[in-house]
Amino acid sequence: MADIPILQEAVQQTQAKLLIIDPVQAYLPDKMDMNKMEQITALMKTLQRFAMENQLSILLVRHLAKGTKERSVYKGMGSMAFYTSARSVLVCAERTELAEQRDGLFIRRFAVAHPKNNVGQKGPAIEFELQKDSFVWRGTADLTADDLLTS
Repeated sequence: MADIPILQEAVQQTQAKLLIIDPVQAYLPDKMDMNKMEQITALMKTLQRFAMENQLSILLVRHLAKGTKERSVYKGMGSMAFYTSARSVLVCAERTELAEQRDGLFIRRFAVAHPKNNVGQKGPAIEFELQKDSFVWRGTADLTADDLLTS
């Protein structure tokens, strides 16, 4: 939150419409506990206000926690306030069951699914592949964020 003036200057100079913080945990103040709902709620309110004042979108990248939690909403690291404060949430994960060898190359397939959207309908899951030197969209997939993270 102390960096808001620096971000403000950068946004104004570049006329940015998108701010990406990747991963959000790496940029939290030393004394902030990412597991404390009240601290993360305050941070998220500050970022929401900043986004509205500057007419930009903020994309927070949050890593997934290890473990066997069944629902995708509980798999993100840190407080649930990251999830509950967001207007839209996307989950991206590898579909290891679809990995394959093709023309001597190992092809990895991933999907992005939409567990939450407060501003419209949830979009369909979308698959993509990472090949040797390329990124290839593969279209929609019939799965949910929960399916993606439990497969």
